[in-house]
Amino acid sequence: MKKLLLSLVLMLWAVSACAPRIPPVPSLQAQSLPEATPSPSPAPTFTAVPSPTETLPAPVPSSGSLLPFTQLTRLDALNGWGVRDTRVLRTTDGGRTWQDVTPSDLHSEMTVTLSGFFPSAEEAWVCLPALDRYDSGTLYRTTDGGQTWQSAPAPFGWANFFRAPASAQTVLAQVSLQGLVELHRTRDGGQTWELVMRSTAGDEDAPGRLPVGMHTQWQIAAQDEQTLWAAGISPAVDGLYLYRSGDGGVRWERRPLDLPQSPSGFYAEGLRFFDGQSGAFSIFYGSETFQRAFFVTRDGGASWQLTPGIPAVGNTWSAPDALHWWVWDGENLRLSQDGGWTWQTAPANPPETPESLVFSDPLTGWAVQYDENGHRLYGTTDGAQTWELLAEDVP
Repeated sequence: MKKLLLSLVLMLWAVSACAPRIPPVPSLQAQSLPEATPSPSPAPTFTAVPSPTETLPAPVPSSGSLLPFTQLTRLDALNGWGVRDTRVLRTTDGGRTWQDVTPSDLHSEMTVTLSGFFPSAEEAWVCLPALDRYDSGTLYRTTDGGQTWQSAPAPFGWANFFRAPASAQTVLAQVSLQGLVELHRTRDGGQTWELVMRSTAGDEDAPGRLPVGMHTQWQIAAQDEQTLWAAGISPAVDGLYLYRSGDGGVRWERRPLDLPQSPSGFYAEGLRFFDGQSGAFSIFYGSETFQRAFFVTRDGGASWQLTPGIPAVGNTWSAPDALHWWVWDGENLRLSQDGGWTWQTAPANPPETPESLVFSDPLTGWAVQYDENGHRLYGTTDGAQTWELLAEDVP
C-alpha cells in the first residue's frame, strides 16, 4: 500500500482550488534573510530559436468519450480546459458539455500525452513532444478559444508552463527529466525561446545551480519577472529543498526549511505565488498513514512557515487562492479558509471518493472519479453544499 501511494504521488501533480467566510489569519513573523548573491560563475549562453508561425484551420468537433482527463483546469463558473492524451477539450457551461478543439494536424493514434497551459478562457498552449527525442516538440497556441491555432517548433517535448502573477507577455517552460532540468523563456507567444538555465546530474557542486539527481522531483514558480522559486526533492541535497533566483532563473540560492519529523521521505507539490507577497507549496509525508501540510509565505518569501499537518490521501487537493484550500483526507472533504492553519469538514462530500479536485474559487469546483466502472465529473457552485454529476464515461 505504501509503495502504491508513494508512486501515485510521484506521478501526479496538480494545481488549482478552494471556499467562503474568512477568519483572521495568524500573524506570521518575518525573518530577515540575506538577498540572494549572484554566483561568479558565468551565466549559461543561449540562442533564441526562430520559429515560423503556421495558422491551422479550425478543428472539427468530434463525438465520443472525453474522459478520463490527463490534465484539467477550471477558470471560473463556466469556463475550463481539459487534456486527454492528444486531445484538447473546452467547456463553456461549467463542465456539462465539452467541445473537442484539438488542432487539426494532431492525430488521435499518437501514443504521447500533451502538456498544456490554460491561462484564460480564450488562450491555451499545448506542446506535442517528438516521438524520438526529449529536446524537440511542436507548440500550439490559440487566443480565440480553440477556433484557430498557431504552431511553431519548440526546443523541448514536454514542459510545465507558467507566468509571473502580473506578467502578460513572458511565459516560462520548465523541463524536468531524469538527470536534467531546464528553464526556457519566451516573450513573443512561443515563436522563439531562450534557454535560461540548464543543470544536469553531476552539477550539484556548481555554484548557483539547481540540484539534479536521477530521482529529482521539482517545480518552479514565478513571484515576479525576476524572482523565481523552486521546490522539490532531490537526493543531491538530502531530501526536500527550496531555492530562490533573483535574476530570472539563471542562478539559484538555497533557502532553509524547518521540516517536521517523519519516518519516510517528503514530496513537494503545487508551488505557486498568488500575488507578489503570498505563496505556498504542499508537502506530503508519512509511513503507514500520510499527512499533508503547507509551507506558506506572506512576505514575498522572506520567511516560510509550516502549517499543521492533516490526514491526506494521494494528490487530492486544490488551492484556488491564498486562503481557501481543499484537501480530501480519505473519508471527508476538508476546507481551510485561512491558508491552511485551521480546517473544517466541508458541508457535503462529492458523491464518490474523488481522485482529483479542481477549484477555481471558494465556491466553484470539480471532483473527478476514476474506477473500473468508468469516469465521472462532479461539480459544485456553492462551496460543496451540493454536488452535481456533469459528465461520465461508462465502459
